[in-house]
Amino acid sequence: MTQTVETISKNTPLQNSLQYAALRQLALERIQKLAGNIWTDYNYHDPGVTFMELMCFVTTDLGYRLTFDIQDLLAKAPGDDTDYKNFYTARQILHNAPINFRDFRKLLMDVSVTVNGPEFEEELGIKNAWPMVSETAEVQLFTDTVNKKLSYDKTDINDPGFYVKGLYNILLEFDNSTQFGDLNSEEMKGTFLLSGLADHELNGVEVHISINFPGWDVADVDWENKTDILSKVSELSITFDEVPEGYELEETNPDDTIVEIKGTKMVSSNPVVLPDLAAITTQINGFIADNSDSLLSQ
Repeated sequence: MTQTVETISKNTPLQNSLQYAALRQLALERIQKLAGNIWTDYNYHDPGVTFMELMCFVTTDLGYRLTFDIQDLLAKAPGDDTDYKNFYTARQILHNAPINFRDFRKLLMDVSVTVNGPEFEEELGIKNAWPMVSETAEVQLFTDTVNKKLSYDKTDINDPGFYVKGLYNILLEFDNSTQFGDLNSEEMKGTFLLSGLADHELNGVEVHISINFPGWDVADVDWENKTDILSKVSELSITFDEVPEGYELEETNPDDTIVEIKGTKMVSSNPVVLPDLAAITTQINGFIADNSDSLLSQ
């Protein structure tokens, strides 16, 4: 068996960034050009030369690392569970607290939340953020000139009132979710399989649902009332896949947000109404809004 012996090449590297002697010479020439009239001692005992040589050595180390592919620099070896902390957030790396809009944007874009479901776990974050000075506040204040104090109630018809300054509105753009799709849209999509039906041929049929819930800025939505939220739904689409041969399933009112399913199966060449339509409708409504893990709850 032949043993391979690895050695350090005696050839001079092509890149200057890997040549300590070349970097030292370039640094000395630069020092002479910039400060030659006041810095004349370039011997080894000079502290400035010592720092210069240290920087040259550091540069060769960086130059060596830069010869590798980026995936070799960032990836871990197979089976290595060590957290090398290759990436830092703005919160960790900024040298001070946020003081301007750009700092606040960076701080907001570091926010992430772990979403857990029955069979998934996903880390979701903020893709972009825009802080904007608010011209209003939750409560308008008025000047009570009689009692010489501020008031929530208007005491003078000529008093225009004012708002407390220093508040901001934040517009957020969320990351796309592999589980829930585009979080910046009111549309949510989901798929589930029919199960537990009396007609076993229908168990396993795929139900695809797309629903447009009301946006966060839609007025007069009671977000604690499921019925009120569903009444503000702008679009609901239901389609079926993997339907057995001879069966038909479809939504009767595609332009309505009330789920009504009709379906038939062929018996002796005649279409017969499916007996499981009520159960199918119940399962669809459960997936949309009634279940604990419904699209509405998500």
